[in-house]
Amino acid sequence: VSDTFFVTMRPQSWMEYVWYGIYGWQLLWMIQAIAIQFHKFPAVLNSFVFLLFLSSTILTATWVVFLNRLMVTAACIVLFSAVFLTALALVLIYVRFNEYYDPEEHPACYFWGFQVLVFNGIACYVVWLIYHAMLILAAVLTYREDITEPTSTTVVLILMYVLVLVWFILENTVFLWSTRYTFSIYPTLVTAQVASALGNWDPRMRNSIILVMLIAMVCVIFVFRVVRVAVRLKRSRKTYS
Repeated sequence: VSDTFFVTMRPQSWMEYVWYGIYGWQLLWMIQAIAIQFHKFPAVLNSFVFLLFLSSTILTATWVVFLNRLMVTAACIVLFSAVFLTALALVLIYVRFNEYYDPEEHPACYFWGFQVLVFNGIACYVVWLIYHAMLILAAVLTYREDITEPTSTTVVLILMYVLVLVWFILENTVFLWSTRYTFSIYPTLVTAQVASALGNWDPRMRNSIILVMLIAMVCVIFVFRVVRVAVRLKRSRKTYS
């Protein structure tokens, strides 16, 4: 399939194995969700959240089927739909957790369980889906809309620049408190981008340079994010003490 709809963002084949790790992460938070049902903890992970996630998983499987049948446009639509449903599930979990979690009533293990397994796990999954959706979008622009492949890839890379910058602004302003421990987004994106860069590196090509610059930008943003959160936590502890 990748040879039929070749784009210069195509990652190396080892990136396929990352899916196993990501789905393993999803399995862990689902096990946690089942475990907390036996304790007095609010239903943050309710049936609607699971319905959204299940629907997203079904759409992801459908994307694979469409792609194997070379139905690239349908695969693109289905995968972006999966991205939307998974992101919506994550937003709802953030909202419900902030509404129901009380540090005075609930043990810290619940808090860190949600931060490490649920929030970071689903955020990692969303980013992984977005990156693959962008790959399919580049293929659709090239092989269905008759745009040259370098131009299609450039358009998609610019979209990724915009998405990264918009999210960086939002997570450091509007969503700062909710996402303060959600760090998996940037390492996941860098992993995917590095796989693409290693598979198609050519210093003479415009898109190779753009991709490397995007990797550098994401790394800088990630470091800034970690430092900023650490500084804010240190200040808040001093204020509390």
